[in-house]
Parts: sequence; C-alpha cells; structure tokens
Amino acid sequence: MAQTSGNVSAGNVSKVPFDRCFTVGSNTRTTRPGLGWFGNKDHMNVGYNSADAGQVHRQIEDMISRGIQGAIAAWYGPANTSIDNATMLLKSEAEAHAGQFEFAIMEDVGALGSAAVNNGCDVTDQLISDLTYVATQYESSPAYMQMNGRPVVFFFGVDAYFVDWSRVVSSIPGNPMLIFQGTGGLNQISSDGAFSWINLNPNNPFDLDLAAQDAFYTLAEKKPERLTFGSVYKGFNDTLATWGTNRVTNQMCGQAWQQTFGEIGKFYSSSEQLPAIQIATWNDYEEGTAIEPGIDNCIYLTPRNRAQ
Repeated sequence: MAQTSGNVSAGNVSKVPFDRCFTVGSNTRTTRPGLGWFGNKDHMNVGYNSADAGQVHRQIEDMISRGIQGAIAAWYGPANTSIDNATMLLKSEAEAHAGQFEFAIMEDVGALGSAAVNNGCDVTDQLISDLTYVATQYESSPAYMQMNGRPVVFFFGVDAYFVDWSRVVSSIPGNPMLIFQGTGGLNQISSDGAFSWINLNPNNPFDLDLAAQDAFYTLAEKKPERLTFGSVYKGFNDTLATWGTNRVTNQMCGQAWQQTFGEIGKFYSSSEQLPAIQIATWNDYEEGTAIEPGIDNCIYLTPRNRAQ
C-alpha cells in the first residue's frame, strides 16, 4: 500500500535498466544497499520477511531485471542473527546467479553499540572480530564483490566511535578494500575509497543539497587512488520511522532521481568512468528511499467519453 512518506503502492514498475539514466559509460557498476530487518517486530510491516528465501529470490530476480548488478547488505554483526540470516540468504542467492549478481557487506554503526558501552566508546576489538567473521563467512564466496582483486567492505556511521584503524588493517584477514562515507572517507588515511550518500537540508524539503554531491565528486577526482562510489536517490522522508526527526527531501515527481543522476554526468563520462554507483536504497521504506516499489512520476490518466 502507498505510504505518506512517498513510497508508492504496488503497481507497474519500469524495467528499463537504471544505467539508461546516465551517460558515464557502460562499465559503471550499479549496486544498491538493502535492509534485512523486515519481518522483525521492531520495524514496520512491509508485507514480507527479509529472512524468507523465496522473498530474497524474488528480490534478486527483480533487481537483475532492472539492471542492478549487486547488493550491499546493511549488516549489524553476527549477534543480530535475524539480519545475519537474511544476509546469508542474499549470499546464497547471489551465488545462484553467478556472473550476473554480486553482494557485499556494509558494517553499520548499530553493530558496535554494545562494544562502545562496554569499552568506553573504543570499538576496535569488536570491529576486528566482525570483519574476521565477514572474511570467513562472506568474502570467501565467489559472488562476493571484488574490485582491483580485493573484497570490498563498506562502513556506515562507524566513525561515531573510536577505532584504531591501523590495528584493524593489520589484524583482519582477506586484505579487503575499506570504503567509507562521504568526503571524510576520501580523506581518511586507512581508506581505500568512499561512497556518496543522501544529502539533506532539514529546512527546505525541495533542496537536494547538490552542492554536497559536487563537493564529493570534485574531491574524488583529486584522489584517483581512492575507489569512488557515486550515489543516486529518489528523495528522503523519515516521518514514519520510529527514530525519525521529520526530515524530508521531496521526490518532486521523479526530478530528485533525475537530478542526482545528472550530478554524476557533470564529472564523469565514457572516457572517465565512475567505477560504481549505489542506489539509495532498495527497500528502506521507513526513511522513504525505497526504489523497490518504483518512483511516483505523478502522471495520471483520466478517461472520458469522446463526443460522437
């Protein structure tokens, strides 16, 4: 069903590949972050359980049909068994689509909260433990995302706590590429790259804050040694989220989606290609960014009788 946050109800969704929306070259990978917590009582009911194998199969089939080449799982550590089980199903389904689809892990700050409480906000040991688990349970998969011959791991919000990154890098197995958020991620010493994300102006729902996107891509061009993941999104609305603060970026009938693609075209082309983009997001219904149900273009047909 349609939601007041802007997510549309079930209906026809275009199967035109997402890469038709930009002209940065055919080698740019298209990925999407996804959430595996639906079906849990502490999140809204969206009509499915993320830890259902049949549902995961249908979602991956849908993604492939829409030109998405990989999924990045928002992961909350092995202690969160429900999300870890959903991520294991994602791994199995990606392996069943070898050569068509890949997956990766994004460690969320939520995986580190207990460690922060117990260790005075130093989460280094917990992060090493988590990344060791990721290396053995996920990175060994033939379907795990690799770039430049190395597995790729993303981080979301972990800079809220203290991390001794030099110890992390020297301790974890697998030699993964560590990808952080935003311009700060491009500047971080231990970073192998960064991803852009959704930018918000809490005072103006019609301001996409594209200047922040420009700043990210401008810095990325100055850091060619760092892997760059661009970002596109349809809008944002957390009014239905239990943690929300009523932040809204209006979808503008699909214009937000088109304009974020346009930002990429200002900096990249077929001769200078962006390595990858993240579609933010596949199914974050609680923050109004879900691409899974499509984007409302505000076009309606009103049939009427024609006079004879």
